[in-house]
Amino acid sequence: MDLLCSFIAICLISLVSIQFLSSSIEAQLKQLKDFELEKNAVMLIDTMVKNRNEENPALGAAVFNGEKLRVEENNIDLELLKRLNPIVSQSVFVKKIELLFKDGARKTIIENSLGENCLGVERFVLVEEKKALLRCVVCVE
Repeated sequence: MDLLCSFIAICLISLVSIQFLSSSIEAQLKQLKDFELEKNAVMLIDTMVKNRNEENPALGAAVFNGEKLRVEENNIDLELLKRLNPIVSQSVFVKKIELLFKDGARKTIIENSLGENCLGVERFVLVEEKKALLRCVVCVE
């Protein structure tokens, strides 16, 4: 009888331990996915404001200064930004890009209804010599 009670107690303790480990692993996986989304969003907006890429503005939409022969960081070329393709890679895409100007004006560049797992990031930029807040909502599939 004592052996049976001990066996049942060990089984219950094992079951509780396995359940705890399972929920812990699920939480870790969710945190990893959230971190991946945050990393992609920050890298995308950082690349967008620091580089220039005529073919793919998601990889750079900064103004090129011909006199200094360099890209001006945090100074956005609005016409180039308007040509941005919302699909950045197979799993990352842009749901919304908008500019909020200091005077209260708001200009939406891209807006679509795709995506559920999204994160918004913001960056201060210059657009046509006006201060603005670039808000970018990035999603993963």
